[in-house]
This record gives sequence, C-alpha cells and structure tokens, in this order.
Amino acid sequence: MKFIHNHIALVHHNLIEKVNKRDWEGIIMAPNQIHYGSLKRDKNLGKERHDNNREQVKKKARKDAVRDKNETLEFIKSNQYLIEPSIFHEAMLRNEKAISSALGVIHHKSLDGCLPPSSIGGKNKNGKSYKEALPESTFLDKPEVVFLPQSGQKKGAKINSPSPSKTLFLYGFSEYTKVEDMWGSLKREERVMDIVLPKKKDRFRRNYGFVVMQNAKEASSLLRKCNAKILMEKDFSSLRQWRRKSQLRRGNQYKEVT
Repeated sequence: MKFIHNHIALVHHNLIEKVNKRDWEGIIMAPNQIHYGSLKRDKNLGKERHDNNREQVKKKARKDAVRDKNETLEFIKSNQYLIEPSIFHEAMLRNEKAISSALGVIHHKSLDGCLPPSSIGGKNKNGKSYKEALPESTFLDKPEVVFLPQSGQKKGAKINSPSPSKTLFLYGFSEYTKVEDMWGSLKREERVMDIVLPKKKDRFRRNYGFVVMQNAKEASSLLRKCNAKILMEKDFSSLRQWRRKSQLRRGNQYKEVT
C-alpha cells in the first residue's frame, strides 16, 4: 500500500478509490499502472531532454556559424587589396557566392606572392616607410631599355639611336597591377599625365602599358629610375613590326656567317 501511495500520481483516479477501499482488484491493477506509467514518463522525459539537447546543439551551431562568418569577413577585409571592389562589396553583404569567390582570389593571389600595399607614412613588412620603399618598386620583372626609331626616320640611320619621347612603354609587370598602384608609385618621381594598361597581352603573353609624361626630359628621367622602355611610336603594332624585322635581320646575319 505504501508503494502505491508513493506513486499515486501514476494511478488512475478510479483505481485510487478501490485502493482506498482495499479492493483487491484495485490493489492488483495499481502496480501495473505505476509500472507502465513510469515507463511512459521516462520516455517523455527522455524525449524532452533530447529535444532540449538538440535545440542547444542548434543554438550552439548557429552561434558558431555567426562567429565563423564574422571571422571570415574580417579575414577578407584584411586582404581587401587583393579583391575586386564589386566582389568585396557583395562579400561584405554576406553573399555566400561572393565570399567564396573572395576567398578563392585571396588564396591564388597569395600563392603568387602579392603583398599588401604600404599605407602612406606606414611601414611595410621590411620595416621601411612607403617613401623609403618606393625606389625599390619592381613591377617590371626583367627591366630592359630599347630605343625604337621615330616614324619617318631616314633609311640608313641607326636603329638604336635614342630619340626620347614623352611616352614610356612598360612591360613585364604583374597581371594584378592596377592603374592606381602604378600611378601612386610613378607620380612621386615625375609628373605623370596619363597611364594606360590594356587588358590584352602582347604576343609574348606579357602585360604591357603606356605612361605619358609631361615632356621628353621627364620621360627620360623616369626611364632611368624605373628601367622602362621609351616608345617612339604610340601604336603598339609598330613595336611588334619593328621587333619582327629585327629578328629577321638577325636571322639573316646568322645565315650569312654560316
């Protein structure tokens, strides 16, 4: 009887009346109800605990996802100089496709050794200020100087005789070089009027561009500082034609010697 009264909450009220009247039918059925009632209660408690645990796991996962997303966005911000502005803007709006693209760009460009631009008055990774590091700028892989003939030059004149122009021809710089980066580097040396970086590459698969200076004197000065090329004709096709003729002449000379 004491067992039944200790678990009276699991017994049906009709049986409770029989138990109180010491009815044997009620006393026999009450323990069965207590047994099955306890099983059902434990099952419900287990389900409730499972639901609570699952909800806690979901909350933790959501919290971790938000934290990871914030850390990813901070990483993208710290490497903003490697990413196109449109992609960066979409990534900051938490666009999953843009975030994936931004991370891919950072990965590939970091493998190519792209370094963050030094802020004005700041220090680069070598501990030098922007102004100190400027002369060491090497957006040209293999500096070379070639003086091209001016248009209308008389036959018989030396092809390599220099006749400076105010337009410089640059090649060999990284495909990730931007106009603003080059502009910021060159304009501190001389007066730059314009910079043009065509999207296409030359037939040697190199990037090339044109820098227009204030005059030929400043172009020559910048040429000595940056190891650029003076372009005597603005049309790049003239450069290709001149190179092709030079190669043919050298080939004919070798044939005559042999």
